[in-house]
Amino acid sequence: MALAGLEPFDLGVVVVDVAAGEDLPEHLQVQQAQGVGGAGEPDRVGEYQWAVAECDQELSDWKKAIGVYRQCDNYPEVYYRMAHCHRKLKQYKEALLLYNQAKGHDGHAPRATLDIGFTYEQAGEKEKAIKTFQATCRSWPKSGQASRAHAHLQNK
Repeated sequence: MALAGLEPFDLGVVVVDVAAGEDLPEHLQVQQAQGVGGAGEPDRVGEYQWAVAECDQELSDWKKAIGVYRQCDNYPEVYYRMAHCHRKLKQYKEALLLYNQAKGHDGHAPRATLDIGFTYEQAGEKEKAIKTFQATCRSWPKSGQASRAHAHLQNK
């Protein structure tokens, strides 16, 4: 059935919640065995998982997003995404662990440290937050994160 003169078309995408016990349609079971996209296309599972996790995050389904992000290998960005979800769930220790993992990746220490400061603040640990914001300013004075930390400290 066409809507407003548009003909239906096949996007080639079928959404099935396998975790919820839904079975794949028979024609897709073969594709799953050959890799997402079939034998003629490269395997894009990670790309699809990332998109699903982003959708779960946008829908504020924090726990589900964390579970899907755990299956992704887009490091260190996946640490930031999972940490954000943990903060929304008020699971601050888990968020801090993830930010510290991100901090170990080249070039990510300023961003991760700033996010650690915001996490401490959100957790009600004001002194730790202030020290972390100050450390961001002191360690990376020319970074955008230092500017944000400085401005945030001025507003407190």
